[in-house]
Amino acid sequence: MKKTKHRGPRTIFSSTLILVLVLTIVYMASFLLLMRHTSNLHSTEQRNSQIERLQMALKQTENDLQSLAFWQRKILQARELQKVTYMYNDLDWYNRFSLQTALHNELVELKDHNSFVRNVWLYIPEIDKTISSARTYAFQESWFHSLPEHGQGLFRNADGQIVFLVSDLIMADIEHHPACVIVELDTDAFASRVQVSAGQSDEEIRLQWLVEEDQISEKDTVTVYGSIYPIALTLFQDKSEDTYVSDITRLAMLFLATSSLIMIIGLMVWRNRVYVPLQKLLTEAFEKTRQGDYHYRIPYLSSSPFAMVFDSYNQMMEKMEYYVENDLKQQILVSKANLKQLQSQINPHFMYNSYYILYRLIKRKDETNALKLAEYLGRFFQYVTRNADDEKKLSDEIDHARTYAMIQQFRFRDAVNIQIDDVPESIASVYVPRLILQPLLENAFNYVYEVTEGQTMVLRISYDIQSAQHFDIIVENGGTISDETIEGIRQRLQNTSDQIETTALINIHRRLQIYFGKDSGILVDRSKLGGLRVRVHILDTGEENRQLPGGTVE
Repeated sequence: MKKTKHRGPRTIFSSTLILVLVLTIVYMASFLLLMRHTSNLHSTEQRNSQIERLQMALKQTENDLQSLAFWQRKILQARELQKVTYMYNDLDWYNRFSLQTALHNELVELKDHNSFVRNVWLYIPEIDKTISSARTYAFQESWFHSLPEHGQGLFRNADGQIVFLVSDLIMADIEHHPACVIVELDTDAFASRVQVSAGQSDEEIRLQWLVEEDQISEKDTVTVYGSIYPIALTLFQDKSEDTYVSDITRLAMLFLATSSLIMIIGLMVWRNRVYVPLQKLLTEAFEKTRQGDYHYRIPYLSSSPFAMVFDSYNQMMEKMEYYVENDLKQQILVSKANLKQLQSQINPHFMYNSYYILYRLIKRKDETNALKLAEYLGRFFQYVTRNADDEKKLSDEIDHARTYAMIQQFRFRDAVNIQIDDVPESIASVYVPRLILQPLLENAFNYVYEVTEGQTMVLRISYDIQSAQHFDIIVENGGTISDETIEGIRQRLQNTSDQIETTALINIHRRLQIYFGKDSGILVDRSKLGGLRVRVHILDTGEENRQLPGGTVE
């Protein structure tokens, strides 16, 4: 027989160590990725906030320029300007002086009401005159001739100063050179106001004039461009490490270092408190068990976390030693094998008939009976297929038998009369081997078709109680059965040879004798109803070899 290689404790420890390392690496990588994502998210939010502040400041700057343009157009539309332009030669010197003084006052008012204006000129090419906010008569600047004739815009004069021009025809139907109002801007005042409204004291924000988009390409900058005028605001960020990112990085490193240390300490504690005791159990104790040494006991301290496991192992060895010495090992194996065989012997015709009846009920839209049958089938198969316990309370076994009978009632209807007495309270909690009553009912239902046509076969379960340790469960049915058949069943029940063919009755008979003792088992005779009467005779002698629920021994 080929030996199977098993994984020893050393392999388990290596696998666990590798698993812990892999999980640690995955955990740390995930944490670093999360931290990086958080840092990027913070940077994005910070940048969006900066852009929003710059856009608000830039919009305010453009609003100021729009306000200046309004003032300039107001001057260009003044009646005094039209009179000076078209009637200058017809006016005496006093009217000329009065009109020019009025225009001068308009320019002064524009300058005084706007803190961003250094100087204002009104250039009238038609009469070759220039008026400024400083003087009623001003000299023409040479750079006036380089300005465009129409429209408005920002320009740089010969001295490099930023000027804001608004020029227009005074009368649209006459072709004249347009007059223009030229404003020299105080760029420092604009920059100061922008710094206050858009930035912090430690941030460098630069207001740039006459720029084109994408002209500024320096790194570590945030730039927004004007939508009306060629201006831009640029925030020059500090290239030093962001305080938030720096703090979270330090905290992350501290957290990872602490987590790693905790994992290492935890692994060492796990090795000493879990792995070493398991190694002792798996290598020493089970090796002794494999060699058949049932006298070995694991020495342990009561403070050990595996004290309960070691104590359970020692108790198990005591039981195993007792079972082997009393030849019960073979009987328990036979009992469990017979139970599995009994479970595998569920009549396929019963399953087919049950589901076919359910199909017919659903097809007839008999919802009430269909739901009842489905519920009974669910209870039946749950009870039959569950492998957790080899024994159940008698009340549970009776309930299962009743469920099986109710399913068969749907099939046979009026052909069978089922009478199952309630289990008396005195024996309801007695544990019995599982599935000892359903096979007896199944045998009884096989006689339904043998009953004379028009008659109803009676199927009854009753009890004959002497005490909670000595009682009979009586399963009997109507119909007919020959004396030869009853005698044949008795002889097979008396034959304990393992070589004989195993039937449901013989299987139940053996399991009862193994569970309660040899004085228990199946007794058969003729029922007063005419058919077979089966007595499930239980006499609990209290022998030490009785197996109780959960594998304990009484």
